[in-house]
Amino acid sequence: MKSTEGVAPAILSVALLTVMAGAAISPAVATIADAFSSTRPEIIKLVVTLPPLMVIPFALLAGRLTDAFGKKKVLLTGLWLYLIGGIGGGFASTIHVLLFCRALLGLSVGLIMPISTALVSDFFEGEKATRMMGWISASNHLGGMAAQILSGALATLCWRYSFGAYGLACVAIAMVLFYLPEPAGKKRPCTSPKPRLSVPVYLCAGAIFLLMLVFYTVPVNIALFIAKTGMGDASSSGMACAFITGGGFVMGLCFQRVYTALKYFSVVVGIALMACGLGFLSGAETLPPVFFGVALVGLGEGYLLPYIFHCVRTSVDVDQSVSAMALISSMMYLGQFSSPLLIDKIGSHWMAQTTGSPFLVACWLSSAAAALVLLLIVLIHKSDSHLAKPKETPS
Repeated sequence: MKSTEGVAPAILSVALLTVMAGAAISPAVATIADAFSSTRPEIIKLVVTLPPLMVIPFALLAGRLTDAFGKKKVLLTGLWLYLIGGIGGGFASTIHVLLFCRALLGLSVGLIMPISTALVSDFFEGEKATRMMGWISASNHLGGMAAQILSGALATLCWRYSFGAYGLACVAIAMVLFYLPEPAGKKRPCTSPKPRLSVPVYLCAGAIFLLMLVFYTVPVNIALFIAKTGMGDASSSGMACAFITGGGFVMGLCFQRVYTALKYFSVVVGIALMACGLGFLSGAETLPPVFFGVALVGLGEGYLLPYIFHCVRTSVDVDQSVSAMALISSMMYLGQFSSPLLIDKIGSHWMAQTTGSPFLVACWLSSAAAALVLLLIVLIHKSDSHLAKPKETPS
């Protein structure tokens, strides 16, 4: 296998920037809404949800681009666009300019995300690859935690300063430029067809869409929830977001051990943790239950996310890895974009629209998913043990 000296830190530095890119400034949403007070609330929410939407088409293009130009060149291009689109939001004079910068940020993540996860198959294998997927998830959440704490603190001074958190991209650019080699392998012409992706990849794509649909209710709504209930300011929202990403960071570090110990039942545990956290959050009246609830949500999502990526990685060949990760990344960010649209719609239809209703709806959906997955696992195990049981021979 290729030497991985310096490669792992380079990949992890990129992972710092990806999953929570759109939500990095979520603690500042309330102050941004005040700055653009004439703008409708649903437009303000696009500041968080537009980047995930823009990820989708460009993630699907990432595989073709890497075949033509190589993974490192496309990755560096994405990182530069990330830096420009991220920091550029702080200089926006109108909501339209701000949304353009957010769209550019989403475009860049569409290029970065599938490549950063596909690189694991290029440089690692076996238990090292499994451990690396957990570390990538931990790095995702560590970057989100650092960005959200910084964003929340800066937003108390001025909402524009919160976009300075995207300056973390400078570290990743330097690491990739100096420590990440171009993975060896033949570049495929853009016109050359690739083999079809396997069924498990599409099942994982559906699973990650549902995961983000539920999970993203927190980053989208937490700042408005804390502000409207009078529990705190942008700094408090930053701390709450840090707790959710902190939970994901801790679980990412423990991913391999939890996966080895619980196997398929670990999925049920992960979903159940999210359901419990969302339940605490929906009824919270003070900050401690908010912090506890978001930490549980972070623990659950912090396990389920690398689990899905691990399943995808082991379901495809190396030459399909970018295409598979592009599909998964697209569905992940589609779930993020769809979350406020679908969850808010369900909340307004089935219950009185209150500040905590999105969390309650997400709690119900998570509880139903945990019960369904547990039932499927039990049925599969019963079926397997029935088939494995030797038939009795007649006396």
